[in-house]
Amino acid sequence: MNEQPPVHESSIQRAPLTVFIAAFVALAALFVTTKNGIMVPVAVAMLGSLFIKARLDGDGNFVRLGRYAVFGFILWQAYDYVTSPTAESPEMVLAYTIGYLCALEMAIQTWIRRPASGARSPATILLSAMVFLAASNTLNQSYIRFFTPLYFLFLSLSWRAFQPAVFQSRTFWKRGAVLAGVLGLSAMLHGGVWHYRNEISNWGMQFIEGRSIESTGLSTDPYLSSSFNIRGSTTRMLRLENADSNGQEFYLRVAAFCDYEANRWLPQINHETGQIITPGQVQAPEASRPLKQPTLRITRLTGDQQLVFAPLNAAGFLFSPDTQIQWSAPLGPLQTTMPDGTTEVTYEIQLSQQEDYQGFYCKPPDADLLARYRQVSKDIDPRVRELARTIGASAKTDAERISAVGAHLLANHHYSLKSRFRMPERTSEFLLNKRDAHCEYFASGGAILLRCLGVPCRYVIGYVAHESDGANALVVRGRDAHAWIECWIDNHWVTADFTPGDGRPEGRAQPLPLKVKISEWFQKAGSYLRVQIERLRKMPLRHWLVIFAGLILILLWSARNPRRKKERRDVFTYASRDAELSLLASRFEKWLQRQNAPCPPGLTWPEHLRRAGLEQAQPFAARYEAARFGRAESLHELHNLLQELERKP
Repeated sequence: MNEQPPVHESSIQRAPLTVFIAAFVALAALFVTTKNGIMVPVAVAMLGSLFIKARLDGDGNFVRLGRYAVFGFILWQAYDYVTSPTAESPEMVLAYTIGYLCALEMAIQTWIRRPASGARSPATILLSAMVFLAASNTLNQSYIRFFTPLYFLFLSLSWRAFQPAVFQSRTFWKRGAVLAGVLGLSAMLHGGVWHYRNEISNWGMQFIEGRSIESTGLSTDPYLSSSFNIRGSTTRMLRLENADSNGQEFYLRVAAFCDYEANRWLPQINHETGQIITPGQVQAPEASRPLKQPTLRITRLTGDQQLVFAPLNAAGFLFSPDTQIQWSAPLGPLQTTMPDGTTEVTYEIQLSQQEDYQGFYCKPPDADLLARYRQVSKDIDPRVRELARTIGASAKTDAERISAVGAHLLANHHYSLKSRFRMPERTSEFLLNKRDAHCEYFASGGAILLRCLGVPCRYVIGYVAHESDGANALVVRGRDAHAWIECWIDNHWVTADFTPGDGRPEGRAQPLPLKVKISEWFQKAGSYLRVQIERLRKMPLRHWLVIFAGLILILLWSARNPRRKKERRDVFTYASRDAELSLLASRFEKWLQRQNAPCPPGLTWPEHLRRAGLEQAQPFAARYEAARFGRAESLHELHNLLQELERKP
């Protein structure tokens, strides 16, 4: 037979009762976990489909529009909860949202019209499994242990719905191999997820919430230890825009220290230090003009610290109106207090183009502070003063003294992340014994030598921005933490960095691992998605009405399009029973060809068999037509009849 018989749309095919019970168990588990009342109408709808014969057209506009509305409502509720200040676990909200969507789709599937021999079991089982998986995402496992054996009991009893009507050895072993592969892959996936559950949880928090679990690499209480306090962290800390550096690094200072005692720089900076200043636009007292170009835009990407990073020549700052700012005069730092839940903070900095301009960080020191900038701790070995006099013997100006100290340090010391010290006073041992050390020692040693020569200076910590992140943009990572000094010469402050090139952030940075690149790509994609969703959320109601009206028009046009209607009528898909009948039909056509009597177009099999004199095949043709057009004929009997024909010569 060359033409496929039509499908009786009025007939109803339901999933086996065991599949329905498994679905109800999954719904009950999700209801107990989430206490969401939407599970009640879903269960009632599925139960009603067992007793009501009316069905909906799956391709109809009513069903399609209903899906859009219900799914949109669920997603909108989930987004409102995730973005609310009381949200505690976004990953659980995501899991429950997927469970709700699968439960609704499972209920919709039970009311969609299908061919008489079509199988609903696979779709229902898959959706119920997703619902049960979402229900299992809970800290209270007591009731899940009760629901789990029930669910898998009825799921295993529904296995017969997948069995072929006619046993075939090849099909049996093929399906067995697929099942074994799926179970093995599932076991491997479960083992991997369980083994790396902490790493996956941390990565999920970074992707969903944009939070970092690593430290900034900076200490607001600098202490000279044997090893540097940053371990090459690749965590993104800051992003700079409008950073037209012409290949130069940006030294982003966060705090300065003037007193050195017992291997430590003071005063210690804490979040209680400083005075509250006016939020919004902040400028130095000497700045008379408003904030304007050139400006540097900085985004703080982590929420585990509140410090403000800025270059030495920062003339003014522009923060958001809801930002509370603290200024710890005269050394800094600037600190911000943000609303709860805020992670990324963006602010703008006006950069001074005048060398003699004194902004926040460049304010001239008074006599008392100037004396502190020249003070050398009594803990410093006296031989350090002799070394300083030797280094600066030929220097006549402060600028020449700075150059001489820098040349001496570069000629006699090398960069190293780890050093061994035996003397209690480590800066003295670093200078006298020519130890190799990290940037904190180069900054401390340089500051002590310059103070011994009478040059006022202070110890500074911060980041060095050097890694490109697009056009006129730089990114700062935890590994870019650095220490340097600032010197007061010719009535203005200048930056001096005595660390060798291979010890500066741009010199010691290693290529990013592939997993870090992939993780950052997902973080950027997640941030972009959050921004776009937030824009949609703030879109005016009239725009939503226009979009909804356009969607209605598209659906109406597709419903009135005769071509699409014809295509839908002509669409035919085989279900499990149809596939068995198609296989039998193909074998029978081959048998006719072997009899040199292929069935011509336009004739049914019974008509052709009468004309060809093949009456022995009439029982198979009659039973096949009965099975094909709706009668519950045994496919096993059809297989036996065809096999008997094939055996006869």
